[in-house]
Amino acid sequence: RAHMVEPGRFDNLAHAIAVSVLAIVFVHVALLFKRTAHARRSTKRRLGLASNTHRGGAPRPRVYGFYHPTSADGGGGERVLWAAIDAVQRRDAAR
Repeated sequence: RAHMVEPGRFDNLAHAIAVSVLAIVFVHVALLFKRTAHARRSTKRRLGLASNTHRGGAPRPRVYGFYHPTSADGGGGERVLWAAIDAVQRRDAAR
């Protein structure tokens, strides 16, 4: 009689290999993110951009960007955009 693999045993092995490969990929991606974050921080420090002040001590202005897609359906998108800008300006004025 020939040696046969038990039913279901191959599925368990394939599952174990898949989980191991995913774990290795996850660890490598996490290490890559850590390395790039460290590189960004050290570059900011070296260029003097790590703080909220200029080298002379003057405060850095905040810069905001609003993404507003164009739409011609009359849904009031401009009103919502200006309400968001107004809310940000009011919040910053209170600081």
